[in-house]
Amino acid sequence: MGRLFWKILAGFWLALLAAAIGVGIGVALEQQARFDERMAEYEASPLATGPFVRARIAETAALLRHAGPEITSRVLAERGSRTARRPVLVVDARDRELLGRNVPAQALAQARAEAVDDGDAIGETGAAGDGDAGGSTAVRLTLADGSEYLLFATTDRSFGRGRGPGPGPGPGAWSPWLLIGAGLAASLAFAAGLAWYMARPIRLMRSAVRRVAGGDLETRIGARLGARRDELAELGHDFDAMTAQLQALIGARQRLLHDVSHELRSPLARLQAAVGLAQQDPARAGAMLERIERETRRLDELVGEVLALARAESGREAGARAPVEIDELLADVADDARFEAQPMGRSVILANAAPGVTIPGHAELLHRAFDNVVRNALRHTAEGSAVEIASRRRNDVIEITIDDRGPGLPASEHERIFEPFTRGPMGDDGNGFGLGLAIARRAIEAHGGRITARNREGGGLSMRIELPLAPYDAGAA
Repeated sequence: MGRLFWKILAGFWLALLAAAIGVGIGVALEQQARFDERMAEYEASPLATGPFVRARIAETAALLRHAGPEITSRVLAERGSRTARRPVLVVDARDRELLGRNVPAQALAQARAEAVDDGDAIGETGAAGDGDAGGSTAVRLTLADGSEYLLFATTDRSFGRGRGPGPGPGPGAWSPWLLIGAGLAASLAFAAGLAWYMARPIRLMRSAVRRVAGGDLETRIGARLGARRDELAELGHDFDAMTAQLQALIGARQRLLHDVSHELRSPLARLQAAVGLAQQDPARAGAMLERIERETRRLDELVGEVLALARAESGREAGARAPVEIDELLADVADDARFEAQPMGRSVILANAAPGVTIPGHAELLHRAFDNVVRNALRHTAEGSAVEIASRRRNDVIEITIDDRGPGLPASEHERIFEPFTRGPMGDDGNGFGLGLAIARRAIEAHGGRITARNREGGGLSMRIELPLAPYDAGAA
């Protein structure tokens, strides 16, 4: 899984987190609103209400009735620290609170007005159960000795050390519309962000593809993607590499067409001149026919070399790939080269240090590549010297070197000599077209290898060819 997956996953979890935070804030606001409503209800009356308050009043009344004022006062004193909010007050007939606490006048007056006898309060509480609708908020109790007490709970903020009336907010019921709204908002935000994040590079590439289709091969989008590090950024960089390769290939094709037209122009001009001279002087027709035949042969060779270059660049030859014995192939090339070298006063030395090495490939294509390099070396090596051919296995490649004792080349020419129609700065014998090394490079690269040139110590040029031993798919590359 790539970086884009983790970015989408992170965005998804951020959206869930935002939805959860939104729901939490919404629930908190809703609960606060409900709490404020209940606070308003409690603050509208100085008497505390609710099933919990009524239960405490009933409990205190039973304790007072059965245990008496003294024990009740001690129990209430012990509970005082735990029931500071909405405390139960016990007031006698002279308005004195059982624990001596200050009783708010408004709460006392309302309690006297709403008080019911102890027996009636029990009946109402029992009938009401745990609900908020039934029961009394104040109870009048008469003991056996005739003393009367008024029991109630107050919500007055000035009493005790409680901070206010009523129960806390409580969990409340979550509104389904709140959940749906938060999830919808988070999903819309996540989808919009994801769509923008993924659509922007796609739009850039679409626009770039249109420009490339219109012929603008200098189009690049890598810099416009910024600091992205994911699969879409890698696709953008691959697109830039593709357009750069297309630009280089089309530029090479244009240069090749220019060079081919230039090479064709000279023999065609000589053909026209020979025909004109033969027409003007019939006595020279025989010599002109020989000239025409020589130029026609040269044109045929040029066309053949151009076709060989095209086949080498495409990596396609007749027949499927088959195992190729490198030492046998080099031996054949060396034998042919020796035959050509003898009249030139030169020799060819083959030193196979890696016999039995086999690679998958096209034997004819590799033969042409080796032959072109060896013949180029023969053409430039000094008279009386030898062209040395050697091979050795190194890790997962086979390395072939072809060395001569010619004048060598400047370092700036080591790459240029592999371009089509390029002749060395030391000149040529006029029989070549400057395509031999270009064909050799294309053939070697079609097999996944490479060819480089460098000067030898003591003079001369050394060609190094490296070919992988494993199968190579030129189409996949």
